[in-house]
Amino acid sequence: MQYVWGRFWVNNHAHVLQGANGVSTEHLMLGLQRLDLTPYVTGAVQAKLNQANLFRVPFVIPSSPVATAFAAEVESLYAKLRNNKAQAQVLADIRDALLPRLISGKLRLPEVEAALETP
Repeated sequence: MQYVWGRFWVNNHAHVLQGANGVSTEHLMLGLQRLDLTPYVTGAVQAKLNQANLFRVPFVIPSSPVATAFAAEVESLYAKLRNNKAQAQVLADIRDALLPRLISGKLRLPEVEAALETP
């Protein structure tokens, strides 16, 4: 199970689920992550969860006030998670761009060179 946002490509062997009727997508994901889906998976060689079996998976739908309160609690946590992952990707991109140039010597950092020269 993956939590995704923004643009992404899904192949025909995946289910894309979104919350509805007062249940947030994050609530749905957290609820399904805690379940053992093994009894719903079919296929001897390639395990799969077909749509019919997916609809058989039990999911307790809370009252509207409970769902709203839960969504309010997890909303900021998942906003922070999305922001952190985006920030980590930017940092990884910068690292991937700079590291080869640093290693090859095409990029020099005068502060570092000065620190290495002083005893």
